[in-house]
Amino acid sequence: MRVLGLDFGDRTVGVAISDPECRIATPLETIRREDPEALKQTIQRIRTLVTANGIDTIVLGLPRNMNGTEGPRAEKTRAFQKRLLRDVYRVTVELWDERLTTVAAERPLKELGKDRFERKEIVDSMAAALILQGYLDSLRLKKQEESKMATEERQIILYEPEEQLKTTMNVFASQEIDEEEYFLAAVAYEDEEEEFDDEDEEEDGVFIFKVCTAEESEFIVLNEDGTTDYYVTTELGDHYDTVIETFQNMSDEFDLIADDDEE
Repeated sequence: MRVLGLDFGDRTVGVAISDPECRIATPLETIRREDPEALKQTIQRIRTLVTANGIDTIVLGLPRNMNGTEGPRAEKTRAFQKRLLRDVYRVTVELWDERLTTVAAERPLKELGKDRFERKEIVDSMAAALILQGYLDSLRLKKQEESKMATEERQIILYEPEEQLKTTMNVFASQEIDEEEYFLAAVAYEDEEEEFDDEDEEEDGVFIFKVCTAEESEFIVLNEDGTTDYYVTTELGDHYDTVIETFQNMSDEFDLIADDDEE
């Protein structure tokens, strides 16, 4: 799916488009109008581009002042956004800060020796490409951050009511099967060598827990202040084989441990 970028001006709308992978923005065209208020043909052209290119998101540059405030141009842009949302169906129209994009678009054209008329013909679409590229870069950065957060280990405090023991555990992965949540965890050791010195081999294993109700629970996961966060059990129920296989495929370097009754 591609994304369309727009630089809305008094008599022009610069247009840029992304590649299918939404990584690179490319100048597409400049839509012109004689009357600043006559937007019907402009909207029709944008609708045609949306349909022809399978667009589901439009990124519209929002002109802010350098101090972050908004003036008359920003108000007109927001009004244009509402018009697009009304008249171009099944698309999301997102606003993106466009400060300095026109200046940035003109700079390489000047360096190429293009005169003012030549720059005017393509600067709007280049400005749209800069707006769109900023948006695409932010999406990529957001995905990288989300991926990083997903792969980073998190720690939980596990409390066993019967023995009244608290254990800090590292959670490596989680999965959901038929609306039931399962996660893979192992004891967290302050000293890395401590893990290999423990005489009880089971303590060095990786465990699978299922999030459950208080009535089904064997353990309680605590918040930092000692209050109950949620309940878990090692009884995996009907999904025992599926859960084991999925987690084993995720990390085959560990020996997965579950209740003996389930084996």
